[in-house]
Amino acid sequence: MWAQYQSGELRFEPALRRGRAAHFTAVATRDYPRGAVRQEDFDGLVRRLGQSAESTPGLYRLRVAAFAALGYVVYFSLMVATLGLVVGIGAFMLLKPSLFLLKLGWQVGIPLVVFLGVMVKALKVSVPEPQGLPVERHQAPALFAIIDAVSKRLDVPRLEAVLLTEDYNAAVVQVPRFGLLGTKSYLMLGIPLLLSHSKEDVTAVIAHEFGHLSGNHSRFSGWVYRSVRSYAQVLDAVEGNRLLERFLNWYVPRLDALSFPLRRKNEYEADAASAEVVGTERAGQALTNVHVRAALEPSFWEGIKKKVHQTPHPPADLFFDWEHYCKSQSPEDAATALEQALEEETGKTDPHPGPSRPLNRPRRPPKPEPPSEPNAARALLGDQYRYFVEQMGFRWSAGVHEGWTREHQRLAAARQRVQELEQLGNQRPLDVDEAFELADKSEDVHLERDPLPLYQAVLALAPSHVGARFAAARLLLQRGDTAGVELAQGLERDADPKLRMHVNAMLASFHARRGDENAAKESLARGQQAFETELRRERAREALRTNDTFAPPALSDEELRKLRETLELFPQVRRAYLVRKLIDGEVEGYVLALDVGLKERVVEDETLVRRVLDAVTLPGHSWCIRLDQNRAFRKPITRVPNALVFEA
Repeated sequence: MWAQYQSGELRFEPALRRGRAAHFTAVATRDYPRGAVRQEDFDGLVRRLGQSAESTPGLYRLRVAAFAALGYVVYFSLMVATLGLVVGIGAFMLLKPSLFLLKLGWQVGIPLVVFLGVMVKALKVSVPEPQGLPVERHQAPALFAIIDAVSKRLDVPRLEAVLLTEDYNAAVVQVPRFGLLGTKSYLMLGIPLLLSHSKEDVTAVIAHEFGHLSGNHSRFSGWVYRSVRSYAQVLDAVEGNRLLERFLNWYVPRLDALSFPLRRKNEYEADAASAEVVGTERAGQALTNVHVRAALEPSFWEGIKKKVHQTPHPPADLFFDWEHYCKSQSPEDAATALEQALEEETGKTDPHPGPSRPLNRPRRPPKPEPPSEPNAARALLGDQYRYFVEQMGFRWSAGVHEGWTREHQRLAAARQRVQELEQLGNQRPLDVDEAFELADKSEDVHLERDPLPLYQAVLALAPSHVGARFAAARLLLQRGDTAGVELAQGLERDADPKLRMHVNAMLASFHARRGDENAAKESLARGQQAFETELRRERAREALRTNDTFAPPALSDEELRKLRETLELFPQVRRAYLVRKLIDGEVEGYVLALDVGLKERVVEDETLVRRVLDAVTLPGHSWCIRLDQNRAFRKPITRVPNALVFEA
């Protein structure tokens, strides 16, 4: 477990909860970075805008509309201006050819053409269509009868498809047809949702989702929401174009914050749409039932995860198991789940309100209902019920099979290693590393045993052992033991941002359960800071930038000799520069910059960089670039002392 955490690998997690079903998912596409806006600034802006939206709604809507339109104006103005410059330079070159204009066309015109091409390409950005098992009208006439009736009542545009998913969720997903312009709509229905709710509940959920598209409600707020997502997709497409990237990184998060109160209102309007179709009482009941049934997910998936110890094949019948598992929820457990849902504070950056939203005010949300017979899957899928549930199980099983098998093999090897270490411990005292390996692997393979004494034994040998402190703190905090706080405090400011992130998340959860809001907020703030640090480092690892920090190479004479011998195999390379790329003062990897001959500059060889990178051996992550194709890097790299490592 600890080795996987240190390497950055994710532990196998055979769960399908990719979204909080109790929220339902509004018109959505993809997540995006918040650019230069810090989380606390974003939250403060959202609070102020929420007050503005309440006090002067007309002025607020005008402000949102103007700022949303600004992106279109800037984007298309840039396109028109760039096209005008390209045409102008081309016309001058044709009408008054000269060496100066030829040079101007080469140095200015070509980059402008490339820039224009990037902008046009961004408009044609291809967003993957949502994945799921299609349901055709002839397969589920009862389901489509409900969809047709709700669509007609709410004046909803035509759906592209209805797809079943593995999620306990429901969503209307919109995919751009042409970059910022036009959309295709898909209705996503999670098979776990259909299996655990009544036909009436699912009708209310579908009506809520269609409320985001309804012509009877605010098209304006829907347009703004879709604009935020479209801009985010364009931001992904123009990655590497500094001017556009800088503008969109500034613009998109601010539009997100500015439109947040409007998108929250859009959720209320979707609730109103649901109430319009099924009635306020039924809509409120469905909202309660969805929240309450969602509380079963963690324990259900915990049981599924344990099966990886027993079999190398993931279960394909798990959704039938889920159908039966939902019936096991007692009225007491359901009431507790509702109380916990009511206590949850909806995040400031999450526009989805909780079960106490206006739909259920001023009264308390209704009491949870037990699972109905028949459930929505049986009622709406009819004769095809078993086919669809089986197919979704097969799809889930196939999707996790590789990871499941790998985890099963890892656990088998860990079980064997635990036996070896236990036998070794009977012969002599284990050293610190062996004791920690025993504790770490025992926690994975012996679920029935308490691993805490093993970690405490490691700490008795080495009190500052990071892995043992982290594991012991995690176990103690989960049990509500304040001794875990003392262990965690030594790690919450560790140099590793990933470790700080996890430790502060554990502390925040512990303090929140104890009702200490101030301590929880302090831990959350430290965790957020660690997250932003790690996010910044991740982005720095993804690409080279001219403002990166470069340092002289630190290779041994033997390593430099082998590098030069390898570069001699490439006659195209005239000179090579080698520098270290630093992130927060730490070496992330090496950058090899190549100077090639005049012939290679004229005759394009797109494989040279890849062939060189495959041939050389450098510590850590490696980048290889051609300086003639990346002129902006010439000065930052060549001026580093001792960077020139090869010259033909």
